[in-house]
Amino acid sequence: MHENTHELDLTIVEGRPAHASVLRDLAEHTFREAYAEDTDTANMERYVARHFTLEQVLHDLSDAQAQYLLAMHNEEPIGYALLRRNRTHPDTDGQPALMLHRIYVRRHYWCKQVGASLLQYIIQIAQKEKFACIWLVVWDQNIRAIRFYEKYGFAHCGYELFQFGDEITNDWVMQKKI
Repeated sequence: MHENTHELDLTIVEGRPAHASVLRDLAEHTFREAYAEDTDTANMERYVARHFTLEQVLHDLSDAQAQYLLAMHNEEPIGYALLRRNRTHPDTDGQPALMLHRIYVRRHYWCKQVGASLLQYIIQIAQKEKFACIWLVVWDQNIRAIRFYEKYGFAHCGYELFQFGDEITNDWVMQKKI
């Protein structure tokens, strides 16, 4: 599935095993860009070492319930999303759900509709596959992300513990009913 958007001549492609190293590098880079200024360096290094490995990306690419989407501009990877199907959360309604596990964009492309294009694409997937909702977990201190999700109809519905290195936070669960 490919989709071209008008902003930046963006193309969204489904992640394949051939994209594994690109996805791993992009995931680490965009995560660091998003949180390095606001988090403890040691915790950042622990989290990245555990969660952004080539083995983890390959595992997700081989999982029929997981899906990577890669946003490309002029053949350059500039953002991605990771979806997990049929994952529910105690604070959502328990119906078939699509989890938006990750969505990140390179900082240079923030405010250029890349995240919006990815999210609209994800909403179309959820509608086509007849999910009752899309849900995600977001750090309650990430006001920029929370406002972004609220703009697209996501609402705070609960909490989930998140381990970041040695730190545990009580992050927000947000959902959008489809």
